[in-house]
Amino acid sequence: MGIPGQVVEMLDGYDGQLALVDVAGETRKVNVGMLPDETFARATG
Repeated sequence: MGIPGQVVEMLDGYDGQLALVDVAGETRKVNVGMLPDETFARATG
């Protein structure tokens, strides 16, 4: 299941695999270690 979210901040720990993600207005800690690098796009503007 893919739930859209926006990475707010990359957090320390878990070898750079932990992110703070905004999902439907709630911020949650998410392990992004299994996601391919191309999953992340930098915001512009």
